[in-house]
Amino acid sequence: MLEEMLALGFMQRALAAAALTGLLCGFVGFFVVLNHMSFLGVGLSHSAFGGLALGLVMGWPPMLTGAAFSLLSALGIGALGRDRRMGTDTAVGILFATAMALGIALTGLIRGQYVDLFSYLFGNVLTVSSSELWALIITAALVFTVLGAYFKPMLYISFDPESAEAGGLPVTSLHYLLLILVALTVIVAVKVVGVILASAFLTIPPASALQLSTRYRQVVLLSMSLALMAALGGLFISFVVDISSGAAIILLSSAIFAMAAAVRRLRPPLTAPKKLRLPS
Repeated sequence: MLEEMLALGFMQRALAAAALTGLLCGFVGFFVVLNHMSFLGVGLSHSAFGGLALGLVMGWPPMLTGAAFSLLSALGIGALGRDRRMGTDTAVGILFATAMALGIALTGLIRGQYVDLFSYLFGNVLTVSSSELWALIITAALVFTVLGAYFKPMLYISFDPESAEAGGLPVTSLHYLLLILVALTVIVAVKVVGVILASAFLTIPPASALQLSTRYRQVVLLSMSLALMAALGGLFISFVVDISSGAAIILLSSAIFAMAAAVRRLRPPLTAPKKLRLPS
């Protein structure tokens, strides 16, 4: 069965895309969970739906228009969320509802492309083309490089933004950068698990990792490993059982979380690192 699976060209691309998405979501998802931004992931993934629908209607590359909508929503959420009378949750609710409503309205103009729209809603990694795979690789490499370079500052502002700002860190700029990186990750995840389930893949693996460790490096590595396991395992299950690949990936990820929670031992709460130094 495995040899038959690996012999297929489209399955090879699907495995590469799923593995890449798992590693990326596991890494970026660490900061999503750490900053309590799960609802933000929901908002950005659903905001992308408006861009995807617009691309299908206009004949433009849907992933590019979806990425544009997700990035604009991320910047809008960052700007509106700084208003204390509104807050981030309200900003997410407004922008994601607006973009989602636009996408729903545009579906009435789509002719003969409902299958494509359905695949974006629920994910269909089996349809990843060579050009889309390269786009995913480039996007993932960019996110990995930037977030890796700013890992410690991002970690610091996640715990104590006031002290980080007093220490000279550009907290606002770093916050916007994190929003942009999350938006790019969401777009990568949309192709694999779909608009509806993309936010879950950002949240469940790091949440599972936090059940097993309180050390940051271990949590990040565990999160990436568990997400990779869910991505590849879910894809294999979908191939064998003939079910949606996106649903299989998330269901397996949820099962891993349940097992991690079941074997969790009593550990001290996650606290800020004592030796973390600000960059000069």
